[in-house]
Amino acid sequence: MSNYCENCGCRKVSGYCTNCQEEAYIAFVQAPDMDFSEEFMREAWRQENERNSKGGEA
Repeated sequence: MSNYCENCGCRKVSGYCTNCQEEAYIAFVQAPDMDFSEEFMREAWRQENERNSKGGEA
């Protein structure tokens, strides 16, 4: 698995693109115990589902 995003070329951290999947990275890796807005979590879950459907785990 590449350490760079196939979509934008940015570096991946813990399997997440720091550009395309920023919300998912923050919500699920960086600060999983924090409470986020419904809108933020909706976007985070969208990104997580997209990542999983592409087999994007590192």
